[in-house]
Amino acid sequence: MVNNFYRRHIIVDVLENAHPHVPLLGYLKWTLDCIVECNFLCDCNYNTCPLRVVQKGLTKRLEVFWTGRERGWGVRSLDVIKAGAFICEYAGELLPESVAETRGKELSDNYLFDLARHGAGK
Repeated sequence: MVNNFYRRHIIVDVLENAHPHVPLLGYLKWTLDCIVECNFLCDCNYNTCPLRVVQKGLTKRLEVFWTGRERGWGVRSLDVIKAGAFICEYAGELLPESVAETRGKELSDNYLFDLARHGAGK
């Protein structure tokens, strides 16, 4: 069952090799609820399976940096990242705007990301 307060936004790299669990090869896969990856029950190779991106963890060097008072903290990569490549899992709590505003004022070390402002809709 999907918890409505938490979402995972996963972008999977373009799949180049055939895989029995991927019917539409060559397309970016995007899911808002969850991603189901191969696991120990699959006979695929852990190192080469294209459906094991999240469990392999972070593969690019990321840096948190201060962008200034207008925008606050940001994240950038120290490595070149190919368009459509998986970067990392970001999971967070979905909040009504009023709750987010209150938390933003009360808790200075919170990171708030406005989904509507950044193209994900409401």
